[in-house]
Amino acid sequence: MWAFINMYTFERLVREDNSFVKPGTNKRMTYEDFMVWNNNCLDEKSPEYIDWLKTLLKMINDDQINLMDEESCVSFTASNIYFDMQKKLCIVNPR
Repeated sequence: MWAFINMYTFERLVREDNSFVKPGTNKRMTYEDFMVWNNNCLDEKSPEYIDWLKTLLKMINDDQINLMDEESCVSFTASNIYFDMQKKLCIVNPR
């Protein structure tokens, strides 16, 4: 059900963002670590949040959500999600 970013997107993300470090270490997260992180973030959420997230993901899957770049004013289709290292939900637009 969850539409977390794939391994290819994760590899591009960690090349650009050095904050993806395995908690308690100085080692860069692997994709497997990243998936555990995201699932742990979900485990901390309330049932209401999970219901809201399911609705959001259904809307993303049904192509009902777009993101807009303020600089170019171009609209992009939302594609998937992940939780950053501050446990904030991030919505991704495809490449």
